[in-house]
Amino acid sequence: MDQSSVPYTVLNEAISDDGEIVLYIQRYAYPQRVYQVLRAEWDEETEGEFVPNPAYADKYWGGRALLLGTYDDDDQLAEVFALVLRDEENQPVDDSAEIASPTDPCFLVGYDPGDELYKCEPTGCYCDEVKRVNKEYEAVLERVAASTLRAVIDQGIAVLDQLIENSTR
Repeated sequence: MDQSSVPYTVLNEAISDDGEIVLYIQRYAYPQRVYQVLRAEWDEETEGEFVPNPAYADKYWGGRALLLGTYDDDDQLAEVFALVLRDEENQPVDDSAEIASPTDPCFLVGYDPGDELYKCEPTGCYCDEVKRVNKEYEAVLERVAASTLRAVIDQGIAVLDQLIENSTR
């Protein structure tokens, strides 16, 4: 399963600091679909300066509540640092009152202090067009882990794109 064969572009869209945590919002544009990443962490030393798109300066983004939660279930990570959604399911709005209930993310990214790795936690919510999930790709997504948040997001979205492409629609 070659995860690097599909070209994609990462766009820094916005920094949202209108709540308890600062969100860094990115879009990963693949040829067939676009993914949205809401991150609670940005490492300027390894990733460079986050320069937001001025077109989104006065927009509000849903999903913040999912990053504020902590999880203690054995199947979930203790703290969520990022979530990945289908872009069309979580569009920014002009007024914070317009934010709808957050769409279920495709996967969460948390940190496992025991392994000292960031890891993907698939949710099983990949989009309405996926009727039957390819379990082989989902198993690969569950095993995605890396020492940096950016690396696990990049790898996780590459696997997610293949999962959606190779599942029954």
